[in-house]
Amino acid sequence: MLALNGEFHITDINCGDKSVTHRALILSAIAEGDSVINNASVCQDVLSTASCLRKLGAKITRRGTVFHISPIKTPHDNVTLYCGNSGTTARLLCGLVSGLGVTATFIGDRSLMRRPMGRVIEPLRKMGADITTDKDILFKVHPSTLVSSVIDTAVTSAQVKSALLLASLFTEKSTVTEKVETRHHTENMLRFLGADISVDGQSFTVGKSILKGSVIDVPNDISSVIYSIALALCKGQQETFHNVGIDSCRTGAIDVLRKAGADIRLENVETVCGERRSTIVVNPSVLKPMYCTAQNTADAIDEIPLLAVVSATIRGKHVFENVGELALKESNRIEGTMNIVRSMGQIAYVSDGNLIVESDGNVSSMVETHSNGDHRIAMCGTVAALIAGCGSVFGYKCVSVSCPHFYSMMGIQPKRFALIGKGISESKSPLLMSLLACHHGVCCTYDKVELPQDVTDERLLNILKSYDGLNVTMPFKQRVAQICGSGLSAVNTVCNGCATSTDGYGILSSLKLHGIDVKGKKLLVIGCGGAGITAVETLLSAGATVYVTNRTESKACRVREKYGLEKNYDRLDGVLSFVPPCKFSADVDVSGVDFVFTAEYKTHDCLLDKAAQKGIQSIDGLEMLYFQGCKSFEIWTGKQTDESCLTLFRSRI
Repeated sequence: MLALNGEFHITDINCGDKSVTHRALILSAIAEGDSVINNASVCQDVLSTASCLRKLGAKITRRGTVFHISPIKTPHDNVTLYCGNSGTTARLLCGLVSGLGVTATFIGDRSLMRRPMGRVIEPLRKMGADITTDKDILFKVHPSTLVSSVIDTAVTSAQVKSALLLASLFTEKSTVTEKVETRHHTENMLRFLGADISVDGQSFTVGKSILKGSVIDVPNDISSVIYSIALALCKGQQETFHNVGIDSCRTGAIDVLRKAGADIRLENVETVCGERRSTIVVNPSVLKPMYCTAQNTADAIDEIPLLAVVSATIRGKHVFENVGELALKESNRIEGTMNIVRSMGQIAYVSDGNLIVESDGNVSSMVETHSNGDHRIAMCGTVAALIAGCGSVFGYKCVSVSCPHFYSMMGIQPKRFALIGKGISESKSPLLMSLLACHHGVCCTYDKVELPQDVTDERLLNILKSYDGLNVTMPFKQRVAQICGSGLSAVNTVCNGCATSTDGYGILSSLKLHGIDVKGKKLLVIGCGGAGITAVETLLSAGATVYVTNRTESKACRVREKYGLEKNYDRLDGVLSFVPPCKFSADVDVSGVDFVFTAEYKTHDCLLDKAAQKGIQSIDGLEMLYFQGCKSFEIWTGKQTDESCLTLFRSRI
């Protein structure tokens, strides 16, 4: 989770174009002689392409944003190519490998495995490629002889066109025609490296060629810079961005913004290494409703969600035509976009294949985004939250798929917090920290760090040092207490190497909220783990008489001995459980007690049910989580929180 407080500083930094870098790597890998790629994108997608090319036999090294490539001499056979999240890697290399005459199995991450590959497989088969599919792979390419062909692309896709152009290099001469013009990076790079290529309108003819290795200077990525451009427009700021690629099919978003009244100027236009680039100057502008034609959408398909975010700030009805392709991206970006617009307080829906945004121009004061692992949605959510002045992005880290420097470009410097533990995927702590951060105007991240139980102390210590503050949950509370030398039996909060526990504060605050003072009360604690031991210490310090029980009696004996507790009792005022719901806790006798408390809040608890049936006051652990989280946040930031955010937190669970 990334919480934003509206503070940012747009920075003009180098962010090499992802699309150009993919193609530069692929074509350099089959060129004659070595190549150097400067200002390369080093996002995860590009690194996936580089990794696959290495598996095929290319020698590729990287220092910073510079790649050095020695081409494939003899292609490696029977390889498995892991494409990560990158559709570009899978589709373009499908065309390349079809011509190399080797067997290669293509796989990807869960998101990529759901994306359509038939659009590239079918036209390649028409060229003679032998490609098979199976449920556990993207596809498998087998050795074949490609034949000269004339292919019309059925899908508007630069990736499909590029795959066919790459395959065409292994035929005598083939022609690829597209119905709707798409970005030109592949044909630009082919021409720059000396390929036999001719262009007639939207038809591209490529024959067998010897490509020449070269030094390739990559422009900055307009698909990354556009987020800063949009934010500058929405905030009325003047900004300048240098060396930005402006291929005519990559400036669709700028075209739409200009039609809406944006003062965006392209200066110092030049062509370097086959790619047009310029300085982009953004000036404060008064924007009117947007209309994005089908061609605009094709040219700006990745930026449509961002344009929708901008449109949410402009009073009026906005139309984005023919957006169906967005549903087939890394996530369903149509749904993701509409969710962001709605979080901004505006109306978004789809009609006849078009995305419609209706806005009154008044953006909500807090925007929340769930990226669903999609880098573009995470980036849009960030811009939306910065426009609103407050908000959160859940799943923010995926921006590294396309733009590792995205948050640096926005001048966002969050405090770094995290939760470490085992089995924490459903934890509500990130939601709580999001609410607290927005309430107090703190820019921070809060990560969930899942660790195996046998993680080494060295790794644990390195993780503790890498964050500004941490919450610790089972099974690491006692280990972290020892590693940090806290002198406590168990801890749940670490700040600057100092460890403490806020569980006790959470317990007492939760009970106090329900009118319960533990002083002088006889209380039974169920459980001898970290939270249970903290509860014993806290309740004793608050003046209670404490008894302990545990499914493993030997553990209970050790706790009684350590704290001088009696085993037997004649009556109880309350029962507090710090174990997951189980038969042991459910069987504890609660007859005659005034209240039953359980630290559990995510799972149905029979102990609470039994208490409720007897008319006994029953308290789950949600408020304990809230108050201990508030205290942790206070330790990290100095910001105090009472129960003012509790109602909102409850409503979100």
